[in-house]
Amino acid sequence: MARVPLVDTDGLRQANASSDIRPQIPLNRQRILANSPGLAEAFRELDQAHWSHLSLPGLLAATAVLAVTRRSPYEFGNFRTQAQKLGVTDDMIEAIQDEDWTDPSFSDAQKSVFRFAMMYDAGHGVPDDLFAQTSSHLDPVQIVQLASLCSVYGGLARMAIALGTDPEQ
Repeated sequence: MARVPLVDTDGLRQANASSDIRPQIPLNRQRILANSPGLAEAFRELDQAHWSHLSLPGLLAATAVLAVTRRSPYEFGNFRTQAQKLGVTDDMIEAIQDEDWTDPSFSDAQKSVFRFAMMYDAGHGVPDDLFAQTSSHLDPVQIVQLASLCSVYGGLARMAIALGTDPEQ
């Protein structure tokens, strides 16, 4: 049960168009953030900026987002469909839930991004060897985008857990 009110706002879903690359912002996240309208707008703009200007391949972005949201049933469940549209398979989803970055269904680039996201999410930093390995697959712009996606979606996952965000009904 949500620990803060879910603000009932008219037209919320209509203002939330998604594209092939940009996921739809989950309704209950919007309703929680609507308790602080300025914050809600800032998150909406940040989300749009991420997905509108992404040079990181969608499959790698989806792998990272799933990795950092894996502990939040709400955020993981809401992003799963989008991740599948971007090429993440059921086998990959299961491996992410099991925290198995060695799974053969992942490409070398995905394994590197998955490990990067897990280390980033753990808060221990990314070791130099893993950073170098990830950098062999991504350019500096994509590395910054990867770190930013890990920050934002990892934070959203923690917020959903802390605030008891329920799935949409």
